[in-house]
Amino acid sequence: MMTSRRLTTVLTRTLEVKAGQAMTAGTRASAGTDEVRDASDPAPPLRVVARREPARRRPRLLLPAAAVVAVLALVSAGAIALHRYSPEEAVSTAALGDPPDGWLLPTWVPGGMELWGLEFSSWPAEERGSEPGTTIPQLFGDPDGGRAIYVNPSEFEVVADTAEPVTVRGRSGQAGPAWDVAENDVGEAITWTERGGTITALYKGTTRDEAIAVLDSLDWRSDDPADGFAPPGDDAWALRGEVTSWRSAGHEAGFTYSQGVPSQSSTDARPSLWIHTEASSQISAGYLAGWYQQGSQGGDTTRPVISFDADRGRMEVYWSDGRSIIIEQLGLLPGQAPDREQMEQVGRSLTVAQEPDLAALRDEVEAKTAALPVVASADAAIGRLEIHGEGNFLALCLNRPGDGPTTCPANGRGGATDMANADWTVDGTWHVGVASTTDDFEILGGHDIGRSPDAGVLPAETTSDGAWTFYLVTPPPDIDQVCLSHQNGAAITCGFIRPVT
Repeated sequence: MMTSRRLTTVLTRTLEVKAGQAMTAGTRASAGTDEVRDASDPAPPLRVVARREPARRRPRLLLPAAAVVAVLALVSAGAIALHRYSPEEAVSTAALGDPPDGWLLPTWVPGGMELWGLEFSSWPAEERGSEPGTTIPQLFGDPDGGRAIYVNPSEFEVVADTAEPVTVRGRSGQAGPAWDVAENDVGEAITWTERGGTITALYKGTTRDEAIAVLDSLDWRSDDPADGFAPPGDDAWALRGEVTSWRSAGHEAGFTYSQGVPSQSSTDARPSLWIHTEASSQISAGYLAGWYQQGSQGGDTTRPVISFDADRGRMEVYWSDGRSIIIEQLGLLPGQAPDREQMEQVGRSLTVAQEPDLAALRDEVEAKTAALPVVASADAAIGRLEIHGEGNFLALCLNRPGDGPTTCPANGRGGATDMANADWTVDGTWHVGVASTTDDFEILGGHDIGRSPDAGVLPAETTSDGAWTFYLVTPPPDIDQVCLSHQNGAAITCGFIRPVT
């Protein structure tokens, strides 16, 4: 099976957003006085200290349709690690407060764009556990001074054809230039495998030999790599920030906007945006990575780190208090993406919405999709399955006469001309539907989200309409995720997680 470190990076950087709060980390001494820290001094580490919570299932992770390719090991910012605080550690802490009681909703987008896709979810603290064998992102040194080491669970990847063998922490590893999710050069890195997981350390402002020496000197906090490394004794490489897996209640949402019915064809692509917001009170891996790469704007950790890629039409904004937003162009034609000023205006327009607000928007999106022409349809046990769409924007809908309007899940998954899928809960039972003009895939089940599906092929009710075949799966109660395996397992898309009732 093919793993996707590019997608893993997106998941690791699943954005955590918290509206209306500004953190003043590092401006007061740990003794609780009002003395302001000298900006030239290293800031104390940003950290959330929380009681230990049991690891439980994670909510669904939202991705743009164009990015859903292969998910085998889901490693999100909320599933990176479980930190156990030890009072003997001389580490300052920052109280980040509670996230907003709601979802962050953009109230402004470039002219002519309409909402065509919407997904949202929320989770209590205990539903974000740690991935077995996974360490936590930790930032050491002085990133504002250009001398730092960023340890992470393979957010970045050493370029294989230029990597050189090294020995790190008594293990064989590789070192050389590294790239990010978009294969942009992010500088020098060292990668190795330890305690069952792959670890990558970016470093700057120091030599490779010194970076390896610093890594060699680090001690694990415990036998569990999810606890991360203890702060080193060398103040020159002090622990500046880290991500814990435990998070307070949070909310995430994904929005797809387009000028008219979304299309990503090479001839009639329309300007489209995917926007993802997340509310959480924990510092994110995205902020640590941005802090490592850019510094904290003169030592002010209340200001966000911003990444803008004009060629890709993508902006990421991370705040140290957990607020963040990602905005990405989905249209394929050059020159269609909003400029930086417009993307920043989208970010400034965020407001806190409640579940009824988003539910109303979701109903509008579903009604708009249901009004599109019916491409194919077939009867199934739970009602009539219908493909509604225009061009390469297709949605699988459920029509149950006498039971309300046709429902077309508002997840914005258009973008393929040969497949559509959706899930519904009917009379308390979860169902997953797939419609396709090809048969080069299998529908797999998994007992545990975040891992490769382990339950094999799931039985499906099958009907046809012309070139289209409809599959209806009713997962057994012990199945928590449904995945599609393509090309004999070369790629696996895990798009459906059992709803929490």
